Amino acid sequence: MRNGKFFHRNVNTINYVVDGLVGGFTLVGGIPGDGKSLLVDTIAYHVAAGVPIFGQQVQSGNVMIIDSDTDYPVLRDRGVRIRAGLTGQGYRIPYEVDFQYRSGLLLENQATWSGIKAEILSLKPILLVFDHLACFHHFNENDAGQMTRVADGIEELMALENSCALVTHHLNKMEKGTFYQRLRGSGAILAKTQAAYEVRTVQKTSGKLEKIGVIPQSRKDITPTPFRVRIDESDTWLRMEYDGRYRPVDDPITDKICHDLLHQFLDFQPAPRLTVKDIVDDAEKGVSEVEVRAGFRMLEDMGCLGHDAGPHNQYIYKSRVTRCPWCQP
Repeated sequence: MRNGKFFHRNVNTINYVVDGLVGGFTLVGGIPGDGKSLLVDTIAYHVAAGVPIFGQQVQSGNVMIIDSDTDYPVLRDRGVRIRAGLTGQGYRIPYEVDFQYRSGLLLENQATWSGIKAEILSLKPILLVFDHLACFHHFNENDAGQMTRVADGIEELMALENSCALVTHHLNKMEKGTFYQRLRGSGAILAKTQAAYEVRTVQKTSGKLEKIGVIPQSRKDITPTPFRVRIDESDTWLRMEYDGRYRPVDDPITDKICHDLLHQFLDFQPAPRLTVKDIVDDAEKGVSEVEVRAGFRMLEDMGCLGHDAGPHNQYIYKSRVTRCPWCQP
């Protein structure tokens, strides 16, 4: 079945398969285990089914998922459960999701492309998923020129059938800074994209992901609001559902500190009134006075905390909210 028409925006010529979210060359970055693969695979099945996702309309068509890192049984099981999550809600999946396990594919070396080119020309996918980028090149990620060639390879494969591409990429080990600073290697890959997102764990229990945050990076045409995604699953099916707006702090360390500080007020009834010293003196919290003060200031700016003047020139902080903007809709 041939691809349908794309969604278009007036500002430029980006083709969107998920309106305003996934179009052209789209990058999804995050640390291992934060749900990048689960997110892109779920998007892939929604495109094949033509079913809206996260409140956005979807253009339907065939999808190709290209992987060389994940064990095939894991890929297959995840796909079966995502498909069951859709069919269990009464949706049909009229288009194909084709898994290509390509350990020898190198985006900088066209001599390795013959097999995947033939598959793309046969399937005519509306969306190509590359999971994850480092598996598909042997270049130095810190070299802008070399990574531009890798991005050029993705664009050439996209051009075969006018497909969009959804590409996952790891963040580096630096935990502070902007998404651009924390994205592994050269910024040349990010510069080539039309859309980019950071994925973060919001809620995890016993190693099992329950909620993730999706943070759009600024771009020319539109910048969607960050949002949370809830993961509902059983042994046989899996769904990802929109779970409300997400209010992250750009720096993930400060983001976690602010979240944890706010829960010092929300998790107890009646809600306590706390000073910086109350938090710092609790050795189990493991944060410095500087970090606590910065976190309290951030929470005040967000409207989550207020303060009264206390003895000895100390501020006594109190909660202005009853729900955590990180955890709840």
